Amino acid sequence: LPQGAATDGAQFVERRYLGSPGIADRVQSNLCGACIGILLFLLAFPLLFWNETRAVETATMLDQAREDFIVVPADKSSPQNDLRLVYLHAPLQTKELRDDVLGVTVTSVKLVRGVEMFQWRERVETDTRTDESGNTYEEKRTYYDRDWSSAHYESKYFRDSASHTNPTRWPIESDTFAVTPVVAGAFTLNPDLEGQLQCDDILSLRPSDVRDCKPPAGTGGRCIPQGSYLYFTDSGENIGDLRVQYHYHRSPDVSIMAAQQGSTLKPWLSHRGHEFFLIEDGQVAPDTMLDNAVAANTMTTWILRGVGLFLMFLGLSMAISPILNLVSVVPVFGGILAGLLSIGTSVAIALVSICLTLVTIAIGWFWARPLISIALFAAALIPLALGKHRSKQTHKYHAAPTTDDSDWARTV
Repeated sequence: LPQGAATDGAQFVERRYLGSPGIADRVQSNLCGACIGILLFLLAFPLLFWNETRAVETATMLDQAREDFIVVPADKSSPQNDLRLVYLHAPLQTKELRDDVLGVTVTSVKLVRGVEMFQWRERVETDTRTDESGNTYEEKRTYYDRDWSSAHYESKYFRDSASHTNPTRWPIESDTFAVTPVVAGAFTLNPDLEGQLQCDDILSLRPSDVRDCKPPAGTGGRCIPQGSYLYFTDSGENIGDLRVQYHYHRSPDVSIMAAQQGSTLKPWLSHRGHEFFLIEDGQVAPDTMLDNAVAANTMTTWILRGVGLFLMFLGLSMAISPILNLVSVVPVFGGILAGLLSIGTSVAIALVSICLTLVTIAIGWFWARPLISIALFAAALIPLALGKHRSKQTHKYHAAPTTDDSDWARTV
């Protein structure tokens, strides 16, 4: 059976020598980099503000959900709970799902068939190098890999399409088989909740599971189960061979927090009109579900804060890079001066980025958490205060009077 990826050696090697850039080219490159940096710097502000607004709204919604939810039995629905946020733990009504094409069956609420093909993939690597004479050139190497993939690689766009040809048609495609509607206890899940049932478990296939399997037209002559895959191949590693893997929803029960409407569970609307629901496999306490949601919100918030801070730092660094490049062309000491300036400006840019990030976050929290906002404003001033204090200390050091020779002699 095909076991994994294989790579041909570089089929094509292109070398293009690069001339020395002129003054106009350097100026244009520096200006383009500075403009991109300014755009990245400006983009960081709406990203950070939107992230804080989202975090505040989500935190407020979770606090409201913690106060409003009620626990209801899973075996009956009560009209008095209509449109209220309810929590329940209920068994799922499963049934036998069958893939009629390959004859594979499983008892669940959802089954996903994933299909991969063994095919050619073109890969291009580009490097900038210097030859023995000191000339700079760009080298481009084209490789062709053979590997399993669920994506279809159009070989007609390959540089060497004649020797590396993939099938244009897949005999079978990926597909999903699901119970509709999904019922948990006495309640029906609406499509939003159904979509959150994940197929994280892989279905292991035995020969007895695929005894009714008939290879579709256009696949290999044999249907061979191996581990979690079902291979369609004649022999060896052949371009165009297929393999299938099934994922299914394994848990027989779920814990749900959502709005009840009759016997249907749907997303709950908070006071601010935001939709909210939680669904997890197995029996999970309501407080634990809400704690998990709070942790996920916190993690997302910090990741986006990091992205915003990085964009701000990168943008400012790119915006001032033309100044450093200009200093570097100064004869004799230009490289040393540019290196020293680079270190100093990097520290200054980092402090400014942190300050502006904290200010933006503080503005986002002002209306919902004023005390937190004020604390963040105060924290934003700390890097500036440290920088100012350091500047004063340096100024005092340089401004200190020097002793004359007589003072030195008396000291000795």
